Amino acid sequence: MTLSLATLGPLALFEVVADAEFSTLGFLSMPRPHMLTFVESRGALKPLRAAPRPLSVITCAALAPALSGVSGMAIAADPRRAFFEVHNHLARATGFYGAHEPTCIDPTADVDPTASIAAVGVRIGPRTAIGPHVSIRGRCHIGADVVIHPGAVIGGRGFQLTRFPDRVLDMAHAGGIRIGDRAAIHANAVVASGVFHDDTTIGDDCHVGNLAFVSHSVRIGRRSFIGHLAVVNGGVTIGENAWVGPGSTIRDRVAIGDGARISLGTTIIGDVPAGQQMTGSVGLAHRRCLRHLSGLGARDR
Repeated sequence: MTLSLATLGPLALFEVVADAEFSTLGFLSMPRPHMLTFVESRGALKPLRAAPRPLSVITCAALAPALSGVSGMAIAADPRRAFFEVHNHLARATGFYGAHEPTCIDPTADVDPTASIAAVGVRIGPRTAIGPHVSIRGRCHIGADVVIHPGAVIGGRGFQLTRFPDRVLDMAHAGGIRIGDRAAIHANAVVASGVFHDDTTIGDDCHVGNLAFVSHSVRIGRRSFIGHLAVVNGGVTIGENAWVGPGSTIRDRVAIGDGARISLGTTIIGDVPAGQQMTGSVGLAHRRCLRHLSGLGARDR
C-alpha cells in the first residue's frame, strides 16, 4: 500500500509542507527507498544525506531548512512522537502493513494440542513439529522439518520504546517472521516480529538455544547457532555458519560475518568480520569504556 503525507492530515500530528507518497516507514539506521522517517537533531543529517531516495521526513521547524533533497516533509513539535503515533495508527487501524491471511498448517505437521497458534497470519510447513505450550503470533512463515520446542514464543515483541513527558510509547511490531527449513527453536526461546515491512529471519538449519532472545528485524544466515540465554538485539545481521555463544549479548544494528564465533558471555558492540572469534565483556563508565576500546583497536591494527 502507498500513502501520502496529506492522507495522514486528519491525525493532526504534523503540518505537511511538501506532500509526497511513501510505501514504508523506517529508521535512518536501516534506510530504504520510498520510506517515511523522522529527523529530530542535526546528528541525523549525515545519515539522511546518505539514505536512498525518494524519502519523506517528519522534522521540526528549526531543522527544516537543512533538509535538502527530500521528496516529502512534515513539521511536528515532536518529530519522534509523531512518527511513533503514525506507525501505530497504520499498524493497528489500517491495512498499510498488509492483510492477515487465514492460518495454514500443513497436514503433515505435528502440533501439540496445548500450543497456541493465531487464527490468521501463520503458515506452518510439512513435517514441522510444534511442541507443548508454544505460542505463535503475527505474520509468521515456518518452513519444513522445523522443530519448535516447548514454551517457545514465535512472534514476541522487542523493546522499541521511547519515553515522552506524559507517557511511554511502544511501537507496534507490524512485520513478520520467517523460519527456514530444518531450523530448531529450543525451549522457552523468544523470536520477535519485525517492526515495519521487514521480517525477522532465521535461516535454514539454524538453531536458537533455550531461553535465547532474537529481537525484531534480526537476520540470521544458514546453519548459524544462537546459544542458550543469548540476546541478539534489533536489526542485527548474522552471516552463515556463525556461532553466538551462550549468555552472549549483541547490541542492535551490528553485522556478524560468516563463520564468526562469539565466545560465551561476550558482549558485542560493533561489527565482527567473517571468521573472527570475539571474547570478553567489560563494564566501565561509558566514555571511559569507549576510549579504552578505541585504544585496543588502534593497537590491534
